[in-house]
Amino acid sequence: MGEPRRTIAAAASVLLLAGCAPGSEAPDTGDDAGGVVAERWWTNGSDEIGSAIGEEDAADADDRLAPDEDRYCAMLGDTVDAGEPLLPVDVDPHDEDYILVLRTFLAETRALAPAEVGDAWGDVQTIVEVLMDAGDETGSVALPSGAEPADVERSVEAIEEHAASACGLTMR
Repeated sequence: MGEPRRTIAAAASVLLLAGCAPGSEAPDTGDDAGGVVAERWWTNGSDEIGSAIGEEDAADADDRLAPDEDRYCAMLGDTVDAGEPLLPVDVDPHDEDYILVLRTFLAETRALAPAEVGDAWGDVQTIVEVLMDAGDETGSVALPSGAEPADVERSVEAIEEHAASACGLTMR
C-alpha cells in the first residue's frame, strides 16, 4: 500500500476511533419523482431545520454566517437529535445528494464555530472533503499539509473537548 493510502487510512481511522462514524445509512435526500430535495437536519440561526440546501450554500457559508457559540451548540444539538454523526467519515462517495448535505453541514459548522475550534473544524472539513472527493480512489490522493493523522487527531480532540464543555455534548 502506498504512502498516501496509508496516510488517508490513518486519518480516517482517527475519525472512526473518535466515534465519528455514522451508525446508519444516510437519510433520504431525494423525492419520489427523482428530484433532489436536500434538506438541513439542523438550524444555523439563518436557515431552519428542513430548509432546502442549494449548491451555493457550502461555498457562501462564511458570507452568511459568523462565529456564534450559541448557534454552534444548537446546530450540534440538532445534529445529535437527528441521529446524525457530528464527524461523518463513512460516506458513500457516490451519493451526491448526501455529499451536498455534508459539505454544507461542515461549512456551516466551521463558519459558526467559535475561535477556539474554528481551525479544528477547518482541519476536519479538509480531510472529509479529500476523502469524499477521492471516492474509491483514495490510494492516489495526497493529503494537504496539516492533514496528517496526528494533526487530525488533535483537531478531533479539540472539537470533542469544546463540545463537552461549551455545549454539554458527548461525541463518543
